[in-house]
Amino acid sequence: IKIKQENLTAKLVVGDFIKLPYEDNFFDAVIDGASIQHNKLENITKILGEVYRVLKTNGKYFGFFIESDVELS
Repeated sequence: IKIKQENLTAKLVVGDFIKLPYEDNFFDAVIDGASIQHNKLENITKILGEVYRVLKTNGKYFGFFIESDVELS
């Protein structure tokens, strides 16, 4: 809805962090808004591997975590 309100266009894709639906070296940057933190530690390792795979050489990863009392298992 916000896209239409701002007269923008976008290609929205639903995927899984563990197996991103993009080719290797596809993105200049990946931005994570506190999504990775909601996974098990073993999956976070896989997710970061996928992020690295889809980033172009010298691509940038921007991410942040929200502080939580929950431990990763």
